[in-house]
Amino acid sequence: MRCILHEVREHYNRRYPNQQINQDELARRVGVSQPTIARIESGQVEPGAFLLTKIAKVFRIRVEALIDIDYAKVRRPRRPAKKRGRPPKQKLSDFEAHQKLEEMAAEGRRFLEGFGIPS
Repeated sequence: MRCILHEVREHYNRRYPNQQINQDELARRVGVSQPTIARIESGQVEPGAFLLTKIAKVFRIRVEALIDIDYAKVRRPRRPAKKRGRPPKQKLSDFEAHQKLEEMAAEGRRFLEGFGIPS
């Protein structure tokens, strides 16, 4: 990953010839010295996230546009393997199913009684 500030600044100056930004002007706008901007452009220094954000605001671009990432060197985390299909449902015996149905009916009656509705 490297900062491509020099390329971005050159592109900006070509696109907006009336609003040329040199290293001194950029340094003044982001609050650092001109040698700091020169070191960033030459690749001697990598700017932090805060400085990248300030530079991006000056050029009215996203921070990602200032960073050149070699995606071949970046390892993406592997997703865990998905389990296929649904877990098997447990089959209830007729007695268990009847008991579960009775529990649900009793819960419904209690709910209605809470509102004063007789069941």
